[in-house]
Amino acid sequence: MFFEGLFIDFEKAKPYFLNGGIMKRIACLIAIITIVAPYLPKPALAETTFMVSSPRTNTITQYQVTFTQDKPIKKGDKIKISFQATESGKMPDYEIPECTYDQNSNRRFNPGPEFLARCKDNQSAQKFEKMYLAQYKPESPTLNQLKDFADSFIPGFLLPPLPKDPKQLDQAFGNIISKIYVMGMPCQPTPDTQLVNAIAERSVTISCPVNIDENTAQKGVYVVIGEAFKLMCPATHGEYAVEIATQGSTQKGKISIFNPMVSDPTFTIDPPYPEETSTWTFSFKTGGGGALSIGSSSITLKLPKGFAKSQEDANWSIDLNGSYIVSGPNMRIAEYQNNEALIIMVPANIKESSQVKIALKNINNPKEIGSVECSVWTSSDNTPVDFPKQEIIFTQSVTSYPPDASFTATATARLVSEGFFEGEEVMVVLPSSSSFLPGAELKINGNKCGRVNFGEKTAQFVLPFSIEKGSYMRISFGPVKNPQDSGEVVKLSIGQKTFEISWSVSKYEAKFAVSCNPGMANTPCSMKFVIAPPENLAPEERQNIKIEGPWNRAMMPQDGEIPILINESQKTAIFETGVISVNLEKPLENKETVTITIPQMAGFASPDRTGIFTVTIGAEKLSSEFVLAKAPPMVSYKFLSADGKIVKPNEKGWIIQPVKLILLTSTGKADVRLKGFQKDEITSKEQDLSLEISESLISKGVVAYAKDDRGESQAVPIPFSINVSPPKIKITSPEKTANQAFKLDVEVNIEYIRVTNDGYLAVWPKVTVGNIVTEMKTAVSDKTEDATFTLSYNLSLAIGKNRIAVLAENQAGQKTTLESSVEYIYEQVNFDLPNDQPINLKQGQNTIKAKTNPGATVKIGDKEYKADSNGNLSITIGIEAGYNIIPVAVTTEFGAKQSYQMILTGERIVTMVLNVPSMVIDGKATTLKVAPTNNFKNEKTVPSFYNGITFIPLRDIANAMFADVTFDDKTKQVTLTQKRPGGNRIIKVKLGNPIAIVDGKETPLMKELLIAPVVIKGTSMVPLRFISESMGAQVGFEAPAKKITITWPDLTRLPENKSVIKIK
Repeated sequence: MFFEGLFIDFEKAKPYFLNGGIMKRIACLIAIITIVAPYLPKPALAETTFMVSSPRTNTITQYQVTFTQDKPIKKGDKIKISFQATESGKMPDYEIPECTYDQNSNRRFNPGPEFLARCKDNQSAQKFEKMYLAQYKPESPTLNQLKDFADSFIPGFLLPPLPKDPKQLDQAFGNIISKIYVMGMPCQPTPDTQLVNAIAERSVTISCPVNIDENTAQKGVYVVIGEAFKLMCPATHGEYAVEIATQGSTQKGKISIFNPMVSDPTFTIDPPYPEETSTWTFSFKTGGGGALSIGSSSITLKLPKGFAKSQEDANWSIDLNGSYIVSGPNMRIAEYQNNEALIIMVPANIKESSQVKIALKNINNPKEIGSVECSVWTSSDNTPVDFPKQEIIFTQSVTSYPPDASFTATATARLVSEGFFEGEEVMVVLPSSSSFLPGAELKINGNKCGRVNFGEKTAQFVLPFSIEKGSYMRISFGPVKNPQDSGEVVKLSIGQKTFEISWSVSKYEAKFAVSCNPGMANTPCSMKFVIAPPENLAPEERQNIKIEGPWNRAMMPQDGEIPILINESQKTAIFETGVISVNLEKPLENKETVTITIPQMAGFASPDRTGIFTVTIGAEKLSSEFVLAKAPPMVSYKFLSADGKIVKPNEKGWIIQPVKLILLTSTGKADVRLKGFQKDEITSKEQDLSLEISESLISKGVVAYAKDDRGESQAVPIPFSINVSPPKIKITSPEKTANQAFKLDVEVNIEYIRVTNDGYLAVWPKVTVGNIVTEMKTAVSDKTEDATFTLSYNLSLAIGKNRIAVLAENQAGQKTTLESSVEYIYEQVNFDLPNDQPINLKQGQNTIKAKTNPGATVKIGDKEYKADSNGNLSITIGIEAGYNIIPVAVTTEFGAKQSYQMILTGERIVTMVLNVPSMVIDGKATTLKVAPTNNFKNEKTVPSFYNGITFIPLRDIANAMFADVTFDDKTKQVTLTQKRPGGNRIIKVKLGNPIAIVDGKETPLMKELLIAPVVIKGTSMVPLRFISESMGAQVGFEAPAKKITITWPDLTRLPENKSVIKIK
């Protein structure tokens, strides 16, 4: 027990816990912990680890050691790191370099006396004298110079070389030591710092740059020697001892160093015939420490000279461990030591000591027969390794691809030319169990023959060019049905020469082959299924075929009919619950194969990864592993309604209902991210993504990605336009009207649809009323609320009810129809003043009575008046002196309208006093040139009988009565024109003439006497009563005051003009 010998009397301590204050309790606990702590068990220390980043021979590497100890390390304490100074194997036989030696070409060489003597005239060589010094200058007390090495190559780990020039030594030493880090802190040179590069020892001693307490030391201390330090691994592979020592502990370990080269190389060419299209397949195993990283590591294949040129017209590609590579930055061809090098950037991480398979597909083989020699190395395993040689051969033969008996294939017949000439007739005759299939073509030495007459088993044509004697001749033809057995003969006649060539095929066996184009996972593709049924099935069993497979869940059609090709003939099949059912028109013959092709238009993508397809024919089942080039997962999308049915855009490209957006991945377990739908990305971890969209929304820049351990897919655009609201319209004009010309007002509601990441879009409808179509424009807006606009249509109505239909259709194809009716009621609009309503009024505000249609609205100026149910209304109006012409607008309850003019007169009062030269008009006095008078005793030109008759100044009184005055000096005639709404009144008088002409009629100035106008002091004077009453005024006279009062108009007389005039 670790408590043995430790005694604490808890009973005595109890009062301190129970009765003491909080500070006493804490102090007591601290005391107990202090006493107990040394007896507590210490945590177990972690194992020391030694690591190098590039564990390959002769490679610069980073070195890291992580160790633990139970004692602290103080700042300045020494830490010594040691490396094995010998090789675990036999060093290569290096040659002593020439005098032009550069230390970077082989750092292991250490120039000694022999080299320096031989190269004494070479300044470049001399500067490398004693590159590897064990310690420093003799002047430093802790550094002793090592004796010179002889010309040699230094084994084991190599520490960085140091210059011999004392001026450069200190700076170089400090720079090297600073590339060593303890707990992330760089080291600095101190008197204790040493770099030992002796024959028997490779070590570096540093001063710890940081304090490390006991707790941290127990958890782990890490020391890193950076790659910039230029520590080089040993020259041979094997295990090497390493060590780290502090004042508190010494830790030892081993590090494995590997040869930088691949192993187990294999190489095949299939087919191996000259100038034919083939596949070159390479395989090898990466070395220990030869891991390759995506994006930075490469594999190099050394290929024959002329490889690139021979592929200029080839659509070749690379399949690297199932990843499909075409062209671009991930592959290139460069010249290499009189050969060519194909450099491939790895598309995925490759572990050390793992298998690599590279297939170069659709390669044009060399023209000549002979050996093909290739090599391989990688950016990690950089030592070239040769592949076994392969041979390009030529034999007289017929082969086909695929080679399976009875399969649909492309065949090639090969022979050596005996000297054939252009224009010679050629016939190819197939064996009895073979035949040409629809769409067959024929090529000679890769050149297509334009005119070929195909029969079921024959092909006839004319040789399009000459073929020299002894050269190779290839006749390729297909599609063709392979014979049922190997060894059947193709007969070939060229001119007079006949050849019988054996056709080699694989033995017929039940088989099922699957391929797709392109051959990469998660890609829209066409798929081909070649089926060789088992032998001896009953005929009825050879007619119905069912195909099941690992369909790509991200892209496959809905259940129903899909297009297919059966042996190149267009047919249909049924796809339901993951099974394709094909019903052949007639049963297959025994040993007859069938090829079923699903075109890309059917809507399939290649499976997510390599999987098993199964075909059922009759009671038999056949399976085929479908191998695909690796690709990141696929993501697709679909829209579902509330009941789970797929929703597709209408013919205008819009979805017109709330939907759920589903992002499907090919695995169902990939990560999904949706970008551009909202401000922040929407993600889903290892499952499909689902989003409810209940608002109107238009996508812009919305893309989806899927990601798993194979990488991330390319961005998949998610375009959609969703409008969940049909157009809204409303008729706001009245249902009844008395106007034949009717204005129909339609209120249209405009919805602003949000555009992802780009504001809003106004979706304007097209509105149709009768044959009138109003197109409304689309515009971008930042508005979020709906907007309402009014459209007006001028219609001509028939008496009675008129049916009106308004149709609104928006850009999404949504339609709204609103039917209504407008009743046209014919109505006469009336407005008049009753007989008891005076039209001659006093100046100022007057209330008058009027009569109009019941309920009509009468507008005078900016005031409106409403008539009662009998059409009566009272109007308050301001009246000025003279004629007041007042516009009146009448609108009936049903909208009938009529304009009128109401003519009212405002009274004018003029007063004068006899023999006083002034006149007062409406209370305002004005001076007269001549006073009114009835005394002419002093006027010699005026007859005496004029005395007693009151005369007044003509022009002054005329102007006061709203009349203009003109005088004709020749005729001595005065003309007065009084403006009146019903027509002007014109009065003409002549000086000395007792007869006046009023509105064209002769009228005496005075009925009893022949009184004529007179001129007094240059002013025309006329009898008061004549002139006043002729202009519609009333005259009053007060004898005592000799006061004359003229009131216009004469309110005691009936109006002379209509008081209300209708305006047409």
